[in-house]
Amino acid sequence: MTKSYSLLREKMSPEARKKSEDMTSRMLKEVSESLIDPLEAAAYLNKALDTGDTEIFLLAIRDIAAARKLKKQGSDKDLLLSDLPRILSVMGLRFTILGAEQ
Repeated sequence: MTKSYSLLREKMSPEARKKSEDMTSRMLKEVSESLIDPLEAAAYLNKALDTGDTEIFLLAIRDIAAARKLKKQGSDKDLLLSDLPRILSVMGLRFTILGAEQ
């Protein structure tokens, strides 16, 4: 949570804070549910890749894995980039690299 958002929440009334938390929770649930769909997940990953930021891409992978309730095989630990092929396979997707001209 950003500092400015935290400051804003501190100034909210308890009713407004509860409403904000409920709305955020519903939005996160909807996003999570949409990431179960392979086409939505693929679009999400593509947008993350378009940022050029590795951390955003890794977070997108984590979001998709969480939506599908995937864990590291044989462990409750977080997934790693090395788990990407398995995650994509479970989703019916594959990783393809294209040249910049395409």
